[in-house]
Amino acid sequence: MSSGRAQEALDQENLAIAEAKKCVNDKDEEYAEPFFWRAIVEAHLGDANGALRDFQTAEETMRRAIINLPDMKEHYSSYLAAILKQHAALLDLMGRQDEAVKLRAEAGSL
Repeated sequence: MSSGRAQEALDQENLAIAEAKKCVNDKDEEYAEPFFWRAIVEAHLGDANGALRDFQTAEETMRRAIINLPDMKEHYSSYLAAILKQHAALLDLMGRQDEAVKLRAEAGSL
């Protein structure tokens, strides 16, 4: 992905987050998705701190969504595991292997 295309993707994810904030709350799975995708784009653009914040938001939202809709636990847990694995991959790149191991362990327990 070229940096121009990545910037376009970031702009689109910013719009998606703004829309999510208007339409759903932070206990809904739909709220987590744009934060996850923005984290992916931010990581690609080299904004590790932004990506870490957005991964954290997506993870916290998915945990709340699991509590909010227990009938969706299996589906939401698989999505949370995917988010945790991507977050761990970024932490590995940053040399933060201990934190990455913890996230992978959590993902494996879901």
